[in-house]
Amino acid sequence: MKKQINLYLFLLLSSVLCLPAFAQDEDETVSNQMRRISTSGAAEVRVVPSRVVLTFGVETFNPDLVVAKRDNDSRVSAIIALAREIGVGAKDVQTDYISVEPVHQGYSESRAGKFLHYLVRKTIVVLLRDTTKFESILSGGLERGATHILRVRFEVDNLKQHRDKARSDAIRAARDKAQALAGELGAKLGRVMSIQDYGSYDPALHYGGSWRERYEGGQSQVSSQGDSPVSPTVGDTLALGQMRISAQINVSFELQ
Repeated sequence: MKKQINLYLFLLLSSVLCLPAFAQDEDETVSNQMRRISTSGAAEVRVVPSRVVLTFGVETFNPDLVVAKRDNDSRVSAIIALAREIGVGAKDVQTDYISVEPVHQGYSESRAGKFLHYLVRKTIVVLLRDTTKFESILSGGLERGATHILRVRFEVDNLKQHRDKARSDAIRAARDKAQALAGELGAKLGRVMSIQDYGSYDPALHYGGSWRERYEGGQSQVSSQGDSPVSPTVGDTLALGQMRISAQINVSFELQ
């Protein structure tokens, strides 16, 4: 019995002696959290688009399905031939969408209305790596049978390089801000405690829409960002503008 009491007293005394150590560790954790500064940094890189992707739409209709398809095929072939003539490689031209359907005038609850014609649709996507040829492919495509310009997308080469620069500039901005704030309080930055990357914003400057958007009232309008600096004009009608690639970073530093 006496041995059990002694053992109990020993365990109780050990736990009491450990309490200051636990308290000290907790105090250090709280203190470290209090001696920390967090700042955010954002940066933006502006680049002129280096290539253009055009999506032509060809729509034909005729009561005779064979005639409607033949007319469509002829127009599509002419647009593809134009792309080859101005130097677009075979890998940069693609037939992207094909649709063939009958069109009726109205519907009743039990059946379709009066048959009108067959509707044939195809799209041709052209990747233009030489932007100076934009006007040639645009006007020439319409002259050779395209009935719609469904989409125009501006893209940038070396996107990863531009994204990395935006991220690096954002980190530098966060660090400079933290140094300025710490300096005002007579402190210095220590080690980095945490970094959060909120991701990069990649450019997607485009206009136009799908067949469905076109026939539900959508319009293909050329648009540009109002705050974009003026850039060189390609030909007489296309001003490429500049595309924005941005990044945002949050960094926490230990204060000394």
